[in-house]
Amino acid sequence: MRSQLVDLIGNITTDLRGALPPAKSEHFAAITEPKQVAELLRAIHGYQGSLPAVCALKLAPLVFVRPGERQSGAILISNS
Repeated sequence: MRSQLVDLIGNITTDLRGALPPAKSEHFAAITEPKQVAELLRAIHGYQGSLPAVCALKLAPLVFVRPGERQSGAILISNS
């Protein structure tokens, strides 16, 4: 059924090619010097915010995930 519908109307996306500009990728800053990593870890250890924020900050260096991925994971865990 689906293939018959596609044959009937064609691929409508071909008419849209070039209508939107390509997305621009953006690189984010990264700490690459060991002294800066140590400074960051000390700052995380001394952070006095809310419990969820403290837990997320302390977990981040152990699992190396992006903030959005960490946020999604927290939602999945809390819904289990």
